[in-house]
Amino acid sequence: MKTHVQFLLSLIVSLMVFGCFAQSSLEVYEQKKEAFTETILKHKWSEPNKIKSIVEPVIVMRTGRNQKIGASKFGGTPDLPEGTEWPKSEGHSMVFFAQLNLNDIANFDQENLLPKTGFLYFFSYFEAPEGDYGAEYEYKKENADYKVLYLDKPLIDLKATKFPKDLVKVYQFKPSPIDFELIFQIPPTIECSAYDVADLNSDDAAIYDQLISDYDNYECEEQMILGTPCPMQYGADFDWALSYLDITDFQDPIQREKVENIRPEFINLFSFPMYDIFEKIGYSNCYFGITKEDLKNKDFDKTVFIMQGT
Repeated sequence: MKTHVQFLLSLIVSLMVFGCFAQSSLEVYEQKKEAFTETILKHKWSEPNKIKSIVEPVIVMRTGRNQKIGASKFGGTPDLPEGTEWPKSEGHSMVFFAQLNLNDIANFDQENLLPKTGFLYFFSYFEAPEGDYGAEYEYKKENADYKVLYLDKPLIDLKATKFPKDLVKVYQFKPSPIDFELIFQIPPTIECSAYDVADLNSDDAAIYDQLISDYDNYECEEQMILGTPCPMQYGADFDWALSYLDITDFQDPIQREKVENIRPEFINLFSFPMYDIFEKIGYSNCYFGITKEDLKNKDFDKTVFIMQGT
């Protein structure tokens, strides 16, 4: 009898702890959102509700320590189920960018945009470096030259892999473990659909422009999931739309309307700069975008990959 009582008490405590953890992830989310919103509203906005409407969650990446199989990381080699082939482009092995364990970020994604389980892998093909500045710059990567792989497999199925023999030696990057942090921001650029939809008046637009231009007060994150990525040129959602629709003549009013209509549909799946880790390829920023519908359907083959450089 005593054993059964102890078991029941243990089970009740476990359920209570689990419930607290499940609740706390939402509480932390709301607390961080409220704290950021309070800070940003200290500026003298004439229409503060419009500013509140564009406060957005961002999952940012920090240097981690976990190097076990299945851990999130930049570089190194992917941990894949046996029999899964390393992606190639016209017979050439692609560069491995990153492996994201979606279990690590499930509690941060309170809007339920991303799959809660599984792994995302990011690859792209680059020719050998042309010189000190890396490979030939390409603003838009052709679909056959990059791959976003989603595998909803248990951790136990993953195995460490080795670099393909044909992969350029300087593109065999050392692993860099990733930890994640939830933050909130307003879009760090006025060249994005979220800012356009807010439709700020001239006074608030001036405050906004000054705010995002002043990096002493507004730090622009670069390694991030979700949210509006920090562009090096024009807003990433604009380039994603052009690439997704395969439009080259933006001056055509019909084509321009198509681009403007689809821009709000894009989600920042993964964006990061090449410097530090991947600078042997170049110094561009990388942006992987996917539409809400394609993400909902887990159709990662429709992900768009664009790069921006100065």
